Amino acid sequence: MAIKPHSRCFFQTAEGNFNAVTYPKPSIEYQQVEIADLNGDGKQDLVYVGNLTGIYVYLQNQNGSFDNYTLYTAPQINTSSPHLWGVAVGDLNQDGLKDVAASNYANVPRSKMIIWYQNPNNGLLLDPVVVDAYDCAEPVEIDDLDNDSKNEIVTVHGGFMKLSCYVQDANNQMGVYSSYQIPYASHYDFHGVAVGDANHDGKKDIAVADYNNGLILLYNTSLLTTKDFTGSDTMIVYPNPAKDILNFYFDESTNAAVLIEVTDTTGKQVLKATLDPRNTTTINIGSLSPGFYLLNAKGHNGNSTKKIIKQ
Repeated sequence: MAIKPHSRCFFQTAEGNFNAVTYPKPSIEYQQVEIADLNGDGKQDLVYVGNLTGIYVYLQNQNGSFDNYTLYTAPQINTSSPHLWGVAVGDLNQDGLKDVAASNYANVPRSKMIIWYQNPNNGLLLDPVVVDAYDCAEPVEIDDLDNDSKNEIVTVHGGFMKLSCYVQDANNQMGVYSSYQIPYASHYDFHGVAVGDANHDGKKDIAVADYNNGLILLYNTSLLTTKDFTGSDTMIVYPNPAKDILNFYFDESTNAAVLIEVTDTTGKQVLKATLDPRNTTTINIGSLSPGFYLLNAKGHNGNSTKKIIKQ
């Protein structure tokens, strides 16, 4: 009797225990699993890279179970079969929906970044877009590295002492990448790169797990693109997108109260708060519905407006 392959999800109970539920899967090994809303219904779905040639998506049902997987095949590149390595999820075209990026492990000219944008009309993913990459792209992460509310793609290149960062262009499409020198390692684990603020300056840094050299940290030295009250009174708002808490940091020269007003896309005010700029302060946006909002800050030296995304 043949044993059918399956995947397993562990659901937490009210008592804090976990129940395992199995779902069918193809006869392949998992390489990496990510969780995100991939059809815009507000429920978390599963996506993983499998058999090197495509990504598999399980969509969550209204009752919390998962449908059978949907396979999205990566295109052939220079007549060769794809060889997918890392995968990450995040909004890559400013439409408020989560997209999928996967690295194609190969040498130039076959080394690529493959992007599946979410179709806003039917809850599926669009045909993949192929973007050039440096040699042997491996793990992938997606995050906003310069606080402009646009996500970047970060990937590390096994054996080539490089880390690459893709930015969105003026048309909200992923443009060319910039490369940064790092120490040598022949390969990196699927979760071998991570993004986060490692020195509490309001900017996202990059950490790389390297079996040769240990933990490699690349500190973010970019100029934040959040608008100023004046040329010197800089306001930093992070993270963006945010789920519950928005953090604010004000330059110490801003020494008067700042009025924060949040409006939705229709111009309706949905949140109002007064912050003390002498401290790093927060506001809770957990009650807002997911989507785009405008944050208006009114300080003693002027006004600033920033677009924020509520997850």
